[in-house]
Amino acid sequence: MAALSRRGRVTEDAAIGIVYAGLFALGIVIVSATRSFAIDLVHFLFGSLLGVSATDLLVVAIGALIIGGLVLGFYKELVLVTFDRTFAASVRIHSTALTYLLYLVLSLAIALALQTIGVALVVTLMVAPAAAAIPITRHFHHTLLLAAAIAAISGVVGVYASYYADVPPGAAVALACVLAFGVTSGVTSVVRRRQRSGGA
Repeated sequence: MAALSRRGRVTEDAAIGIVYAGLFALGIVIVSATRSFAIDLVHFLFGSLLGVSATDLLVVAIGALIIGGLVLGFYKELVLVTFDRTFAASVRIHSTALTYLLYLVLSLAIALALQTIGVALVVTLMVAPAAAAIPITRHFHHTLLLAAAIAAISGVVGVYASYYADVPPGAAVALACVLAFGVTSGVTSVVRRRQRSGGA
């Protein structure tokens, strides 16, 4: 994705969408062509949140520690490269290496999430909590912390909702994240309207 966005006239957002869609389709083709490999396509798409073993939790915990260490260790550099590559280059920060590091961290997070929520819901859980946090925060590190909190709360709410509503837990968690985005966006919109009306 990094090479595609840097060498061509494709933005990073478009590169992510293209690569994600292409690899997703390739995975479906491979699974369909391998007759001897028994796999539940629904499990592949939506994961198995309630079927996670202790070993899976250990792997996720180790991966989370690695991701957290990389983000904390290169936090300032990653933020600078993400938002202002021109300034990063002027202060001699290796933007190319940090861009690949960012994609590596992103890929690791996606790989860890596939077992629990499935490939179809990964994007929702990666985008919705952050989108819910952005309207009510002013600083980027506050956005990160709030997005993590929203994701954790949505996970608990989604699991309980899936139990009582008898729906897939992965989808319920994703819907909880989307609902959180709707709530924060709605509240922020109402507050801004009142501020404008009060100022007028």
